[in-house]
Amino acid sequence: MKLIKLTPQDGQPYYQLLQNIGRFENGFENKVKDYDYEQYLQWLIEADTQADPSFGDEKMVPQVTYWMWDGHPVGIGRVRLRLNAQLLESGGNVAYAIAKNERRKNYGNALLALLLQECEKLQVSPVQASVNKDNEASNKVVVKNGGCLFKQTNIENIYRW
Repeated sequence: MKLIKLTPQDGQPYYQLLQNIGRFENGFENKVKDYDYEQYLQWLIEADTQADPSFGDEKMVPQVTYWMWDGHPVGIGRVRLRLNAQLLESGGNVAYAIAKNERRKNYGNALLALLLQECEKLQVSPVQASVNKDNEASNKVVVKNGGCLFKQTNIENIYRW
């Protein structure tokens, strides 16, 4: 298993992966769900642009998108290089999702561990993640990877490393 950084040339297998993840499933935003292939190709360019550390403003922050690869794409993850005021309150530096057909195979745990390694390489510290309180699987994954409960909202647990 490994992470592969998104590029504008990423083709059909990655597009199919994103069609296997809900639009806003378990707190992960997947804008590409139900896009046609041409829209997906445009999104790749936008996502690649957002990886530039100089990208963004008070509302938008730079983020690097990765694919989790295990012989084929099984998940997607993001590392935000910094947080704005809104993301500090309810959000975080890392986010990930596993394709529905690849769940319950320990990919979530592996993907988060790899994303945390990327945070270290990118000198993102502290690292924060938010998880819906009712998402038992993701809460377990975060704790297993060393996340410490930092605060809670009505709907989220906020963890830090």
